[in-house]
Amino acid sequence: TTVNTGLDPYVQAIAFSGGNLCAGTRTAGVYISTDNGDSWSPIGIDMFQIDTRVLSVTGAGMLAGTFGSGAFRSTDDGASWTAVNFGLINTNVRCLINTGAGIMAGTADNGVYYSNNSGRTWALLNNNLRDMNVWTLASNATQLGLTVLAGTSGGVFRSRNLGTVWENVSSGLSDSVVKALALTGYINPVAFAGTASGVFFSTNDGTSW
Repeated sequence: TTVNTGLDPYVQAIAFSGGNLCAGTRTAGVYISTDNGDSWSPIGIDMFQIDTRVLSVTGAGMLAGTFGSGAFRSTDDGASWTAVNFGLINTNVRCLINTGAGIMAGTADNGVYYSNNSGRTWALLNNNLRDMNVWTLASNATQLGLTVLAGTSGGVFRSRNLGTVWENVSSGLSDSVVKALALTGYINPVAFAGTASGVFFSTNDGTSW
């Protein structure tokens, strides 16, 4: 059953915040539903026809990552949005993750950015990240020192210090373009990487696939 009343149907991201359901669309920004999707209304950044790729709920609200317009933040469960791009040189944001210590943003051709203040300011975290075309990020880092994985056009990179330094961990990947990642567990983490050749599996924190 579809629940598209009032909604631009090209949806690329969806997230709950408070009692509201938000949907990020390809050409019309963010829509909000207060009745579990029965009806939708365009809100906040819709008038700019923004390509919204990802929505991420943080402790201080919600972040929207867009392609071409950077990041936006909402502190009222998606009812209104404000651009938060200070330090974000590349505004083509493909992915956002909450590491517990802060927010990471993966961009097209400019690597990974980090914010420790809910997106108000951003800084690059690209030390030893050999491919800057980041498609996806995954993390089990709800406390300092745990793993972050970045899926790029040149394989998977891993950081065990919240992005301060990266290392290539692509051994066994026959397809280097990784557009989806999932990571679970703190002791002996299990990881999955999605590619055009299917899903690869790692039982050693991404060291081999």
